[in-house]
Amino acid sequence: MTSAGQPIHADILIHDAMVLTMDEERRFFENGSVAVSGDEILEVGPSEELKGKYRASRTIDGRNKILMPGLVNVHTHAPMTIYRGAADDLPLKEWLYDHIFPLEAVFTSKIENLKAGMRLAIAEMLLSGTTMFKDMYYFTDELASVVAETGMRATLSEGVFDNPTPSNAGGDKTLDYIDGAIQNWQHHPLVRQGVAAHAAYTVSPGLIVKAKELARRHDTMLSIHLSENQWEVDTIREMYGATPVKHLENLGVLDRQTLAVHCVILSDEDINSLAGSNTGVAHSPQCNMKLANGAAPVPELLKRGVHVGVGTDGVASNNDLDMFDEIRSMSLLHKLTSNSTTVISAKEAVEMATITGAKAIGYDDRIGSLEEGKKADMILINLGKPHSKPLYNVYSSLVYSLRGSDVEMVIVNGEVLVEQRQLQRMDLSAVYEDIERIAHEISAFQRRKQAR
Repeated sequence: MTSAGQPIHADILIHDAMVLTMDEERRFFENGSVAVSGDEILEVGPSEELKGKYRASRTIDGRNKILMPGLVNVHTHAPMTIYRGAADDLPLKEWLYDHIFPLEAVFTSKIENLKAGMRLAIAEMLLSGTTMFKDMYYFTDELASVVAETGMRATLSEGVFDNPTPSNAGGDKTLDYIDGAIQNWQHHPLVRQGVAAHAAYTVSPGLIVKAKELARRHDTMLSIHLSENQWEVDTIREMYGATPVKHLENLGVLDRQTLAVHCVILSDEDINSLAGSNTGVAHSPQCNMKLANGAAPVPELLKRGVHVGVGTDGVASNNDLDMFDEIRSMSLLHKLTSNSTTVISAKEAVEMATITGAKAIGYDDRIGSLEEGKKADMILINLGKPHSKPLYNVYSSLVYSLRGSDVEMVIVNGEVLVEQRQLQRMDLSAVYEDIERIAHEISAFQRRKQAR
């Protein structure tokens, strides 16, 4: 109530839900409410207090539902949805050089293909509870407008290579492009631009340093694939006499605004370097399993204080963008490989998909938890299906029982983007029509290639 005893206005009041805040105290309200004004959270607390305190333009009944922060996907190649299933069951080097790069040379250069792929990816992510994603691909300046039209939150990072890419001439030309993209989108409330050096085996040391300098100049992050498999580690040792992590440390590019992607093959010294530099790590367990790269030492990274977030990677190597599926796989994978039932607990898995992931990409001041003053990014999960019953522990249910398809409502920046599992801003039938056209063209290309 105000000092005059009148209710406080809110735009949205979600009431009588099981509210999982993921704040510093990890507060959980069995019967809680969240009040939203504009794009921010006004208050989180017991329903008996908030229902009388706020008068909202819209009230949402949260009974028999979990209300929690939207999931944070820290590593994707979203437009690559157009290549889903086009090159499966292959080793990383063969998959990348013999299949993905040739496909990209023909189809990724067409911006309309990527716009269609981006729309499909965002639809899939929203419908499975992701409200923020950090992407690494091409044409990020042009694709940012597609993300903005959907209402999604994202950071798009243009891929830097020594050689030409589908969108740029490579090298310094790509850096110039990124510089312009960052400036074009620096004031947008939802979409930001970052910098992405592809990997130490595709980007020369000098260009990696320049990419990091550009990121520092604009106070944004550098992302880089790092120590993804043994082949990469052996290659970098042969080229530079150091592990990939040590190589980047020697270049001076590891810090809190660098996101190291994968980090599967790490020495003890590598882990110390990542922890000591406060470098964030993106863990993509399903991709690592599918490409037989191994299991990253995530339990040890977490033990040493590294902020490890969860990323689906692109669907060409996963093949979906469902973060619920990803965190379930993650928890089970590390229990198996460590021969311990206690590593990557359900609580840790949910943390990694929300607040810890937000920390890994430098967004924890805005998202990742439900707290007063943070952005209103949240999801409402329906508990009305057989696999959701009974519920003894909310973390265990989220990781081991619930699915992305149980997400009923998605709110980003205070706007309802999914309601009753229906996208509010996107026309899925039009998206599917575009994707089917592209898939037909890709299939014809692959048949011609095989016939040669």
